[in-house]
Amino acid sequence: MYIKKRINNNVILAVDGELEVIVVGKGLGFQAYPKEPVNMERIQKVYLPTEKMSVKQMAVLLNEASFEEILLVEKMIKIGEKELGKEINPVILFSLLDHLLFAFKRLKEDMIIRSPIEWEIKQFYSKEVAIGKKALELIETEKNIRLPETEAVFIAMHFINYQFDHESMELTMDYMEAMRDITQLVRYYFQVEIDENSINYQRFLNHLRYYLMRLNTQESMHSLDNDEIVLTVKNKYPKEFKCSLKISKYLEERYKKKASLDEQLYLTLHLTRLLYA
Repeated sequence: MYIKKRINNNVILAVDGELEVIVVGKGLGFQAYPKEPVNMERIQKVYLPTEKMSVKQMAVLLNEASFEEILLVEKMIKIGEKELGKEINPVILFSLLDHLLFAFKRLKEDMIIRSPIEWEIKQFYSKEVAIGKKALELIETEKNIRLPETEAVFIAMHFINYQFDHESMELTMDYMEAMRDITQLVRYYFQVEIDENSINYQRFLNHLRYYLMRLNTQESMHSLDNDEIVLTVKNKYPKEFKCSLKISKYLEERYKKKASLDEQLYLTLHLTRLLYA
């Protein structure tokens, strides 16, 4: 295994045989240069590319996080595996890490949001919510950061998703068609080109997939007390909010289910990340 590119002091892009992989280890990238052999003794984790995430996308996410934050998420995953009594797809690290970094940012901006399906998650996935609560305790212990209790539900959703990471080909094709249409809608509305290989676009697609899953599985959504935040976001990002309404209208016509104000909030926030992050 040899180094292809240094990402940061703790992460490198390496080549193992003919396969590019992401390798993580304390100090692994310090004074590491292309074509040199990887210091095997320092390797703590190796991540392989998947259909959902390329090594480049993995590298972007890991570069945004500290080594301590990566280890923190690893510990959260171990808590989840212990509580559930099963192994979780290791790729959960990247979506969970991305969510955690965004949660820290939202906390600094005093933006506390709640999931529109919080009640359903608590009712049907109590084990996963318990994992989320233990994760919050771990975060407070290790980083002295107290995230809102509502974040336990968002963390739980990641564990739910990676346990049941399968769907019919028909449903997959339906989702792909809907996401393609929405991408075109955003391009046309903002008159911009979207880099479909960027991490921000993948984040946007991940959010849309969760949205579509909710539309396909939930009879109704509980409206939560996000009205004040919705108003703030609407005033701060009026054009993005209007675009979120257009997206929701398209999905309502496609799936015959009405979106809540909470969904408008999340869509608007993810649109701003896609366009400006």
